[in-house]
This record gives sequence, C-alpha cells and structure tokens, in this order.
Amino acid sequence: MLKNEASNKRNQQMLIIGKKFELFEGLYTIRSGVNSSVKSSQLGMHVVKQLSNLCTCDISEIYYKGFIVPSFILSGALHVAFFL
Repeated sequence: MLKNEASNKRNQQMLIIGKKFELFEGLYTIRSGVNSSVKSSQLGMHVVKQLSNLCTCDISEIYYKGFIVPSFILSGALHVAFFL
C-alpha cells in the first residue's frame, strides 16, 4: 500500500514508501474441463492479508499495480486484491 514517494537527489532514482502484503491466497478455482482448472491467482486475483512494516522500494522493482476491494465474510474482514 503506497504511502508516499521520494527521489534520491544523487541519482534521481524514484523510491516508493509503503507497506507490502505478506500473505497471498487464492480466491477461487474454476473447473474449465474434465482434467483442468483455472485458479484466480492465474488471473491476478488474490486474497491478501498481513501488511509488513513501513519499507522503501525502488520503483523499478514494482511489476504490478493493483487495487483492493474490501469484502466481509462471516468470519470478518477480507481484502481481495486485483493485480494488473
């Protein structure tokens, strides 16, 4: 989760300041035939949990952008993230 951005004055390198989700789980699996299935993670959809401590990351290390959809299930809050 992006908190801020900064740049290094010496080398003009862009840094992202934020937190990372540490746990990713599948949201669902679709059977697409007798012996095959497609997992939501193959489509970039995950259930995400447990944010890390605040950290920095070089912008070149970011491969995906995404958005989070809060959802509520019987046991409590659930965050579903879609990565593009």
